[in-house]
Amino acid sequence: MKRSLIVAAIAFATLAGTARAQQPIQFGVAGGVSLPTSDLSDQVKAGFNLAGSITLKSPALPFGVRIEGAWDQFDLKGSTDGNFRVLSLTGNGVLEFPSSTPVKLYGIGGVGVYNGRTSVDVSGGTLTSNSENKFGFNLGGGVRMPLGTLDTYIEARYHRITDVDLSYIPVTFGIRF
Repeated sequence: MKRSLIVAAIAFATLAGTARAQQPIQFGVAGGVSLPTSDLSDQVKAGFNLAGSITLKSPALPFGVRIEGAWDQFDLKGSTDGNFRVLSLTGNGVLEFPSSTPVKLYGIGGVGVYNGRTSVDVSGGTLTSNSENKFGFNLGGGVRMPLGTLDTYIEARYHRITDVDLSYIPVTFGIRF
């Protein structure tokens, strides 16, 4: 009897998550670690990432669109107290690969505007650099899976800010509802 109840609960949670994942408009939040690459890794340590998104996808199609705003922040290396932060707004295409299970693999990529700024703590206050808007792109992939009634995902994307030759990889866990 207990076993039947457990199996029924798991099946219900999976179906509810699958139904939630098929809504045409979903809002999401995500967070994780951001890993600097290339020249940026010489100047900053690994940091964190927070993001909010709106996803538009027809349940009948494997392709969707995600609009995402993100905040990535890295502590400066060396004896300097301070950080480098990037605010971004990106438009992304999402391609989900066919699967007969509720767990789905997908690719994601897009373009957007990235705003970087450095802040350094000095005696008597904080010295902040001018922030500048630059264009950039991102490319990556992830795994989407139901977790109860929520649509969850884990993904990694390479972000490149073009004019200033900066790049980083946020690895995030997200929830869409």
